[in-house]
Amino acid sequence: MKKLLVIFFICSAVPSFARHITGGEIFYEYLGPGAAAGTSQYKITLRLFRDCFSSGAQLDPTVNIGIFDKLSGTPVSGSPFTVSLDHIQTIQKSGNIPCIINPPQVCYQVGFYYFTVTLPNNQMGYWISFQRCCRVDNITNLSVAIGVGATYVGSIAGSHTLGNMTSNHNSSPQFYLRDTALVCQNRNFTLDFSASDPDGDLLTYEFCEAYTGGSEGSPVVTNPPPPPYAPVPYGNGYSASAPMGPAVTINPTTGIISGIAPAAGSYVITVCINEWRNGNVINTHRKDFILKARRIRKIFGGGMRQAGYLAAAGIYALDNNIERLAEDHVHAKLLGEAIAKKDFTGEMLPVKTNIVIFEVKGRFVPKELAAILKEKGVLSIAISPTQVRFVTHLDVSKTMIEEAIHIIEQV
Repeated sequence: MKKLLVIFFICSAVPSFARHITGGEIFYEYLGPGAAAGTSQYKITLRLFRDCFSSGAQLDPTVNIGIFDKLSGTPVSGSPFTVSLDHIQTIQKSGNIPCIINPPQVCYQVGFYYFTVTLPNNQMGYWISFQRCCRVDNITNLSVAIGVGATYVGSIAGSHTLGNMTSNHNSSPQFYLRDTALVCQNRNFTLDFSASDPDGDLLTYEFCEAYTGGSEGSPVVTNPPPPPYAPVPYGNGYSASAPMGPAVTINPTTGIISGIAPAAGSYVITVCINEWRNGNVINTHRKDFILKARRIRKIFGGGMRQAGYLAAAGIYALDNNIERLAEDHVHAKLLGEAIAKKDFTGEMLPVKTNIVIFEVKGRFVPKELAAILKEKGVLSIAISPTQVRFVTHLDVSKTMIEEAIHIIEQV
């Protein structure tokens, strides 16, 4: 068949996701003394983030959360606790980012899991732990592309740092719930990642390790173990203390992340908050999340090369081929419907024009899939480490689309 020509260079490159976990945290609230002497009652909250458009698992209807004595590592009575999903909140990216062309639909589902527990007051406090696999695929600052799990850890302070727990208590600071972060590659940016503290403690901020947990073979961890936990496999020149490279830092006083964004991709970042009271650190709270960087748009007449040639083609199209556009759109929709059925297809952007963009997952990477299709006479382009793009146009007939669909169905 006549080869389908892919035209133009795409100016967007954010990995989309085949797995579902994009971040999370565990925090607690002191509710008061327990019914028995020498005990305290706490409300524990697990907050999990999932990409709205992920083809991976949905938020679990129930989770298993372990609580461990920090000194001995032994689980408390009743651990692990089976906790039901209370509700889901949806947050979306609002507003326009001028430097990004074709901004994605950025949307997170945030699942809230609550339970109340009474614990004996002790010296070192308690660890709270939840584990699940898997994080979203193709995280740029990790050396492993798929199958990386997650462990979210909370920390309850004990008498060693609080003093007399009859009169001294503590609740976790809480990060402000913002929409998902999206920045422009190689551009200066600031991201406010500050938190509030219900006890009025002084807060300082730092980057710290994200933890792995669970596996593709056993994604649901029914009985999470106590610490220590293994860090995620940082790679490609990144680390826990420099998750976006040396050009991005966090202000220890304000919690503002700033600097020059790295290349387009997705980056797992963990921020730890140290709570200070009377000049001492009494506890540390942590949260990890995904920061997305996109390629910047070209500025017409400045960044665009040979703008006159492109303008001439556009003028000809406006004068002669307006009615033909609808046919290209139909062809793209047919192509998109066929691609969506394949097992290597993850998230697909809405097909509204003559462009089809989709995530490649599982048995292929984008460049490999594009090469296989090219050998069979169908041209596409790998526009990012996770995405392939097709474009239909004037030279592509319905017969050619049908033949391309047949080839794709056989891959």
